[in-house]
Amino acid sequence: MGIKFVGGPYDGKEAEQTDVLLHATTLLPFKGDLGERLFVLMPPPESWDRLLRGESAETTPMYPYEQVVTQDGLRFEWPADGALDQALWESRLKVHQRARTALSTLATDLRSSIIRVVAALQRVPPEKWSKEQTTRITDDKPVYLVHLPGALRAVVRTLDTGELELLNIVREDMLPQGSVSMSDVITREPIRVSTHTTAGSSIMLPADQVDRVRQILDQHSISYWVDHTIISVDGNPPTAWIYLGRRTDPNQVQLLLDAT
Repeated sequence: MGIKFVGGPYDGKEAEQTDVLLHATTLLPFKGDLGERLFVLMPPPESWDRLLRGESAETTPMYPYEQVVTQDGLRFEWPADGALDQALWESRLKVHQRARTALSTLATDLRSSIIRVVAALQRVPPEKWSKEQTTRITDDKPVYLVHLPGALRAVVRTLDTGELELLNIVREDMLPQGSVSMSDVITREPIRVSTHTTAGSSIMLPADQVDRVRQILDQHSISYWVDHTIISVDGNPPTAWIYLGRRTDPNQVQLLLDAT
């Protein structure tokens, strides 16, 4: 049994992968930090049988199909309008490891929606980005906060090469809001370990408190890493995140912080 085509002029047809690789006019692989997407440009359906028999036939116009892996195996899907262009932008997007971890925890539809929104930012320079969708959050570095579906926010930065890098994905409620400063939070309420982030347990705290918290974690051999992207929203003091190791008990860390 061959690979099934879904949608478009080849809908319902099946073909051996070796035949597709041999007779498809072009293979278009788009490979980047998010993985690889493969498109094939098929000849007109009426030419297919003739090509299989080794006869000459028209190979234009060409019809794009994307190779997709499903639970039932491989299939070729007729792409939505603009899919080839979108795949190109996604392949150019740089994605930090912490953002990959966050993306891996999200539902497929939400993950795809986030990637689509962030990748589309590459189409125009940052100065032309929508002010309603993006906010620059540091003065000394080109780091931005991007509004996403599902009350999520993306942290992105532009690189010296002109490329865009997705640094992280955080929940809106993990960001400082309104006029409340982080120093007020620290003095009036304990620092809290959050278990509701897309990248695992984390601690959000003023940037100038990071060294002190690191000392506590180091003293007790707690596994962690510091996100060196510092965020300041609406003039609030700079905020940083410390992410705990996957095997670290957040309750234990909370007890250590409460006892300090």
